Amino acid sequence: YQWYLNGVAVYQGNSSVLTINDSGDYSVEVNSLNGCTLTSETYTVYDSQLATPVINIIGETDFCEGDGTVVLEGGFQENGEPYYNYVWFFNDETSGFTNTQSIAVNESGSYTLRVEDDFGCQAYSEPVIINISEGTNIGIFTNETHICQGESTILYCGDDEEGLIVFWFEAGNP
Repeated sequence: YQWYLNGVAVYQGNSSVLTINDSGDYSVEVNSLNGCTLTSETYTVYDSQLATPVINIIGETDFCEGDGTVVLEGGFQENGEPYYNYVWFFNDETSGFTNTQSIAVNESGSYTLRVEDDFGCQAYSEPVIINISEGTNIGIFTNETHICQGESTILYCGDDEEGLIVFWFEAGNP
């Protein structure tokens, strides 16, 4: 057996099987027992190398808990078509979101996308980091829980975080 890649001899031996890593036009010549040389037709192998997929971010990557969500959207192939399959990873673990192009995110962490084309080739995106800050617990404290008409008391705002701006409301009005 004499194997050829793009018309250039690449392997000669006694094997009818050739393991390849390169794309191109392959053919094989075989010498029969009666001395004839048989040549195959050319077989073309294509390289289906995927570009690194890009995650489109719709919304902010840093926001406060309860202020909404961010949508992560997997892009398209270079030909403009959607990928054959989308698999989302959350903190390097499969997130359960498979074969969906976009996901709504409401949890802090690292999100990565694996895409697959029609030939089974896969590529991974760069991770997107989402930071969702937890709400701050604020308490109101006073020495008096009951006041008589015409008297006053002082209310204190206690918080878990320094640097907060406090707005006081009475009956829903500032």
